[in-house]
Amino acid sequence: MLKAFDAGVECVGIKKGWKGFLENLTIPLNIAEHDDLHTIGGTLLYTSRTNPFKGVDSKEEKSKELGKKFDDLGIDALIAIGGDLKWFPF
Repeated sequence: MLKAFDAGVECVGIKKGWKGFLENLTIPLNIAEHDDLHTIGGTLLYTSRTNPFKGVDSKEEKSKELGKKFDDLGIDALIAIGGDLKWFPF
């Protein structure tokens, strides 16, 4: 986040992982408020065990749907911190 701030990039956190992504639960990540987060530990975004592909017939169609959500939320890039991305198809 520090490098993004230095480069003038706006950062947005997605609360509760994929659950928050699907439900549009985002918060702005302001460097002034969160620059010491690494010293206190824990998470301000929380977690979930949501798998957006669970029970889906077409992973390709679901991937397209998720890609559109990035556009809807105005997100150009995603940096995943922690978690298990091995099931994400792209």
